[in-house]
Formats: sequence, structure tokens, C-alpha cells
Amino acid sequence: QVDRLASNMRGAGLGELRVAAMPSLGIAFVPRLLARFARDSEGLRVAMTVASSLEVHELVQSGQVDLGFANAVSAGSAMVAAPPIPLAGVLVLPPRHRLARRRVVELRELAGEPQVSLGRQYRLRDLVDETFDRHGIAPVSVAETQSAAAACEMVAEGLGFTIVDAVTAQRYAGRATTVALRPAIDFPVQVLAPPERPMSVLAAQFLGMVRSALPDGAASGPVPAKR
Repeated sequence: QVDRLASNMRGAGLGELRVAAMPSLGIAFVPRLLARFARDSEGLRVAMTVASSLEVHELVQSGQVDLGFANAVSAGSAMVAAPPIPLAGVLVLPPRHRLARRRVVELRELAGEPQVSLGRQYRLRDLVDETFDRHGIAPVSVAETQSAAAACEMVAEGLGFTIVDAVTAQRYAGRATTVALRPAIDFPVQVLAPPERPMSVLAAQFLGMVRSALPDGAASGPVPAKR
């Protein structure tokens, strides 16, 4: 389906598409697709910015980019241009962890376990902490980092567990183990475009490509049955 979308864009003609994304999508996933988009759209120039969610909102608000992918930074925004991308949160474990061979881990099983947390300034950290608090569960924080990728690196070295989006976690297959959580923790990603003007045709086409290219298991959905 992604190849078909790319093929349909060949006749789009000259133009420019400027995209900004938070690091979890902007380090590899979005730029890889943007390169394919540009390659298959003759005459198209693209620009890619990786920034914090707050900075992505600011870039979109000022019209410096045409399309943004970010966590919510306020209750409502005129820049929200499409339904959010529902990324699944997953548990990332060291390969030899006692829970690493499970398909599903109950949140309560993480009580007292060493945790690599995301920085307190990030909405993903809030979502994880709120879920633990709501269920009366207290893991032991042993490290904190502002980057989901850095958290996965620490986990791969055996420091503890982390909970990050499935797109980031997938890059560590073979070095760390990814397991579904129950109850699930979802990380909705806002789709942003400059306010007071319709999303450009190029931005809409690229957004369709992003949604179609989400890896299996990256979009949130029912947690697998427990075994």
C-alpha cells in the first residue's frame, strides 16, 4: 500500500514539503518515509526537522512547517488537522529479564522493578506515571532520560525496564525484548498543520503514507490474550 501511495505521487509536480516531528517518530521513521516520498515525487524538495513536541507546535503555529507530529501540549489546539496517530505503548525489557519470554505482562508485575523513566517534562512520562499511580504500583526509578531511544539503550544494557512507543521500541529488536502491557498505555500523536489554512495536498498525501507505513503492532489496539 505504501508503494502504491508513492507511485500515485509521481505526478504531483514541483513543490516543497516541510515536516517536523518529535524524536520518537522523527529520528528514523518519518525521515525514512519522507525520503521515499521525495524520491518518488519528481521535483519535490523536502525539509525535515526533529524537535521537542513544544517546538513542533511552535514551528507549525508560525507556518515554518507544513505538517507536524507531536504530543499534545495543551487541552485544545487550532493546529490539530486530523485524527491522532494512536501509537501503542510497549514494555521494553532486557533480553534475560524474568518477564522477557511473556507475550503480555500485567502492570502489577512491575511493582518494585527497576525502571528507566522518560524525563519529567515529557507527556509520555506523565501517561506512564499516571497509569502506575492509578493502579497503586510503584516501580523503582534507577535512571531518567529525555529520549525514548536512550531509555531503550539503557534497557538493552540490562539497567531495568522502560515503557515507550512501539515505533521506537522496534528499532531495538534483537537487543531488547518488547512485550505488550495490560492494561494498555497508548501514546496518541497529534497531527498538526498551520491554522487558518487547509492542509496542503502534499502534506495530506504524506500523512496517508505515514499512517499506512506504521509497523505491525505500532498502532494501539486490543492487548493479546494472556498465555
